[in-house]
Amino acid sequence: MNRHFSLDLMSNSNQDLFKEIGSISKDIYFIFDVINNHFEYLSPAFTEIFGRFENLTENPGFLLNLIHPEDKKYTLNCWLDLKNDLNGGKYEFRINQNESVKYILVSAYPIIENGALIKIAGTAEDISLVKKNILYAEKINAKKNFMLEILAQDLKGPLGMISLMASSIQREPAVAEKENILASVQFIQDMCNRNIALVRNLVNQEFFESSEVEIRKERADLVVEIQHVIYQYKQSEKKSKKLLSFTAPTKRYSFQ
Repeated sequence: MNRHFSLDLMSNSNQDLFKEIGSISKDIYFIFDVINNHFEYLSPAFTEIFGRFENLTENPGFLLNLIHPEDKKYTLNCWLDLKNDLNGGKYEFRINQNESVKYILVSAYPIIENGALIKIAGTAEDISLVKKNILYAEKINAKKNFMLEILAQDLKGPLGMISLMASSIQREPAVAEKENILASVQFIQDMCNRNIALVRNLVNQEFFESSEVEIRKERADLVVEIQHVIYQYKQSEKKSKKLLSFTAPTKRYSFQ
């Protein structure tokens, strides 16, 4: 589905309405003239999010200096895709401002005239608070998963061992006729079985809930990950008494 506007939709009346909304919105509203490479309109909210800059409307390339170094290439690729595919979309990137990092979400839509791109209109919003809340929720979820792992691994084994030992005591001839001991041992078995079932239910419930969670993209340092794998191989090399060698192709690859 095409996600762009024709020039007719950006008539003077529609542009006036767009700018009027932008003048009171906390999000940034913008119209960028692709042909002349300048902002035709930039709402007041820009200074609240990015800060105040002189001659920004005539020198938009200065914005590239604000983008986080790790996101610059990605942002440039998004810009090229937007210009070449003529389809709008949402683009998320980070900016550096006053020694802090902000997350920006841009919704941009091309304006087409006679099949050619002439302008880009859209909005930009600061989603830093939302991202921080998501990251905080993920940390809480990670702690919950860690506790669940303790229940599944560290408790299930000992509980099973206690239940097995209780069953072994029940079969001892010395306690066969001692009802009070048998009752205590049976109580231990029941408690162990109940807790093992509880752990199993928790694990199963987490499995069913996890199957409904969407997979999300996450940043990773490939160099560190590869170094970790190589370290593991090096350790196994000592134990297995086998020599392992590592080679890399001369051709370089770039991933996003």
